[in-house]
Amino acid sequence: MVLATGAATAWGTIAALLFVACIGIGLALIGRGYWLNSRATRDGVAATATIERLDYTGPYLVGRFFALVSFHDDTGASHAAQIVLPNLVWNRLRVGRPIPILYSATDPHSVTLGGRRIRALWEAAGAIFVAIGVLLVLIAAALLVGGLTG
Repeated sequence: MVLATGAATAWGTIAALLFVACIGIGLALIGRGYWLNSRATRDGVAATATIERLDYTGPYLVGRFFALVSFHDDTGASHAAQIVLPNLVWNRLRVGRPIPILYSATDPHSVTLGGRRIRALWEAAGAIFVAIGVLLVLIAAALLVGGLTG
């Protein structure tokens, strides 16, 4: 009986550590996406865009939410771009409303919502998510390997 309880506890611990590692991987991937998207508009040019369409793919709670926007660059040329958004932000937007954006001067299709402060905040949040995610994976791996070898 004691041996069976110890084995069940060991398997429960292994499952919990693997779960923590998976959460860490997810946080790192989400953070990487925020960081790369914000980094693409580091040289951003401020503009006002109009929301043409709001849509999402996948299941509502865990899907990919985006806004299709149109705007004019500094030369007056018209552009359309897609902005991937967290669902909390996406829920507050409405079609036809103007929103502040930053677009990349070298690639006008790289667009982030908001101004320079929000862009910097998203970039910092992305880096923090990556760091926390990697830390969770490393801790879970160290505990798992240490527990299995010791």
